[in-house]
Amino acid sequence: TSIDKLENKSLKIKIVADVKFDFILTEDIKFIMETLYQNGKLKESFDVLYLNGNPHFSSSIKEEKNGVYLITRKGQEKTYKGGIKFSGSLLAFFEPKNIKSLFSEVDDIEKYITKVGESEYKITNPKTEYESFFTYQNGILKKAVIHHKFFDVSLIRID
Repeated sequence: TSIDKLENKSLKIKIVADVKFDFILTEDIKFIMETLYQNGKLKESFDVLYLNGNPHFSSSIKEEKNGVYLITRKGQEKTYKGGIKFSGSLLAFFEPKNIKSLFSEVDDIEKYITKVGESEYKITNPKTEYESFFTYQNGILKKAVIHHKFFDVSLIRID
């Protein structure tokens, strides 16, 4: 996982997660997301999920014109209107202080953020009502518990 500050007020974020599940069968899952922000808003994002070394899923988001995004997922295209200033990829690097919602690149929807404690936040998926929890230390993600339909994922930052 990395973040690069580029020229022209740009941020380039790359997130890589490599997980092995042993549940009835062994599954290797690798997730890669690359996101580019310019002048404080999302310009483009691409993610791909590999299952046992084979591409299983991918999606992309690209700003077509000011505040209108083209989203491609599983060969289907749709548009999203509204400038994206905070998205899920930023959660690893920036505490969402005073942020009420974020755009999820993975789910292609807006999710709601609620502060539940000192540097602790709950993010709710409005479609599934699943809640995920994020804890920050000195403004950087320390722990995340992300709830999914079939499993939960816990991430803990090791300094």
